[in-house]
Amino acid sequence: MTDFALVVARAVHIGAAMLLFGELLFGLALARARIRGSGSGDGGIAAGGHSHIAWALVFSAVSWVAWLAIVGARMAGTPLRQALDVDTMLLVLRESEFGHWWCVRLAVLVILGVVWSSSARRSTSDPWQSRAAVPALALAAIYLATLAFAGHATAATQGASRVMHLACDAMHALAAGAWLGALPALVVLLRSGQPNAILARGTNLFSLLGIASVSVLVASGLVNAWFLVGSISGLFGTPYGQLLVVKLAAFAAMLSIAAVNRWTLTPRLSSDDLMAVPLMRRNATLEIFGGILIVIIVGALGTMVPAAHQSPTPMHHMH
Repeated sequence: MTDFALVVARAVHIGAAMLLFGELLFGLALARARIRGSGSGDGGIAAGGHSHIAWALVFSAVSWVAWLAIVGARMAGTPLRQALDVDTMLLVLRESEFGHWWCVRLAVLVILGVVWSSSARRSTSDPWQSRAAVPALALAAIYLATLAFAGHATAATQGASRVMHLACDAMHALAAGAWLGALPALVVLLRSGQPNAILARGTNLFSLLGIASVSVLVASGLVNAWFLVGSISGLFGTPYGQLLVVKLAAFAAMLSIAAVNRWTLTPRLSSDDLMAVPLMRRNATLEIFGGILIVIIVGALGTMVPAAHQSPTPMHHMH
C-alpha cells in the first residue's frame, strides 16, 4: 500500500514542481517578448497562469508532506497512519539526507508562495510584469532542481560520479519542467482569442523553449541511463528498464506531436488558417496527457531498484 501511495505522492509532487517552473518561465518569456498583447484575452492569460501556479503551490505542499510521511513509515517499519506522529517525522527530518533536503525545499516553497502572491497582489492585471516575477522563477528553478536529492542519485553513487549524476538529474528535471510545465500556459494562450499574429509569435517562442528542453533532456537522459540502466539487457530485461522503455515511447509520441505543431501548424497560423488554432490547442492538450503519463512513470521509477543493480532476465526467457 505504501508503494502505491509513494508513487502517487512522488508523481503529484514532481508534476506540481514542473508546473510551477514551466508556468513562470513561459509566462515571463511571453511578458518579456510583449506577446501577451493588449487584447481582451490578455487578462485571461494572466489569470489562467496565476490559477495554475496557485494550485501547483497547494498540491506541491500537500504531496511533499505526504512523501515525508510515507518515508517515515518505511524508516520506522510501521503502517502509514502510525507514521503521522511527530516523533517519527522529526526522526526522518533529523537523521536522513531526505529529511534535511525536505526542510530546505519546504522553505523554498514557502518563500516562493510569499513572493508570488505579493507580486500578484501588486500587479493584478499581469503579475509577470512585476519585479518579483524573476525571483519567483529563480526560486521555482531551485525547488525543481533540488528534487534530484530525493531520487536515486543520492544513494547510487559516490564522489565525483555522485555530483555528476545529481547535476544531470537536476538538468533533466529543469528541462522537463520548461517543456511539460509550460504546456498548460500554451493551451491558455491558444484559448485567449488573441490575433493569430500574436499567437504565432507565442507558439514560436514555446517551440524555441521546447527545442532547448529536448536537447537537454536527451543529453542528461543518456547520462542518467548510463548510471541507472547500464546496458541494453538492463533496459529490456528488468522491470525498471521495461518501464523506462514505456516512458521513452511516450516521449517519442510527444515529440512527434510537437513537431506537427512546430513545422505544420505554426506556418498555417501565420497565414490566418481558421483551423490552425483549434488543431494546435488539441495537440497541446494531447501533449499534456503524454506529460502526465511520463510524470506517473517517473514517480514509479523512483521507487524501483535501478536496472544497473538488478540481474537482467535473458531475452529468450521473456517470451
